[in-house]
Amino acid sequence: MIKTFVKAGLITAVLACFANLAQAQKFGYVNSAAILSELPEMKQLQSSLRHTRPF
Repeated sequence: MIKTFVKAGLITAVLACFANLAQAQKFGYVNSAAILSELPEMKQLQSSLRHTRPF
């Protein structure tokens, strides 16, 4: 009876570790240039830079 519980516990632990590894491998991509270009502060900075450039 105890051997069955030990085996079930080990199997559960192994499966939990594999599930955790599968979640750790996820990744994503963020286009930071697109996000920054939409900020009002960034638009103000770009317009002020256009007016202060010598060319």
